[in-house]
Amino acid sequence: MSNQYTFQSDLSDENRFGIYLDKVYPSIQGLAKRFNFSRKDDLESQHLGIDLILTDKKSAKEIYVDEKAQLHYLNKSLATFTFELSYLKNGEWRKGWFYDEKKLTQTYFLLTSIQTDRDNNFISCRLITVNRAYLQTFLEENGLTESRVFEYERQFREDTTRYNGEQLIEEIDSSFATFHCSFSNLREQPINLKIRLDALLEHSLGYEFLPCKIKKY
Repeated sequence: MSNQYTFQSDLSDENRFGIYLDKVYPSIQGLAKRFNFSRKDDLESQHLGIDLILTDKKSAKEIYVDEKAQLHYLNKSLATFTFELSYLKNGEWRKGWFYDEKKLTQTYFLLTSIQTDRDNNFISCRLITVNRAYLQTFLEENGLTESRVFEYERQFREDTTRYNGEQLIEEIDSSFATFHCSFSNLREQPINLKIRLDALLEHSLGYEFLPCKIKKY
């Protein structure tokens, strides 16, 4: 399947995948035993970075979840996941969702290795949960504060030819993360923090549930 998508097909895949996930989540014992699930499809919730609300069955505490799915890479297994730092909208700078203070996201559901059958039905995926605050704190404790991140970001945007593609981070080993600048191939020119999934798990920053499977949707 081609990785080139139109906006319309993006929405179609995202909507279908959301329906698929709503069938899968109750089958994941580690989640379903503890939480009730409520999907938030309204525009306000989306702007706040909330796709799903998990409600603890005992305490009634709510957790705001942002689902991040690699829908442009169906039937592929990537070793990394990108966290958006900044991008351009109609030529104007915007802060990405990872550090956007307007987002209420507490936990990311990283959905990778998304598999489909011959009829394009979703049949399985990999789920890794990441606590947003814990990950940001880990980066800060290793010298990569938010202010330092955006020092790099400004430097990259000042010379988009020189800094296009993958960039090393002085404070963080490349076995954990790198920056990635998409200046030449994407109109939005995003700058992302690209983190290895195995590294998230090794540093106890992510929790992996067993591959999520269901017959088809």
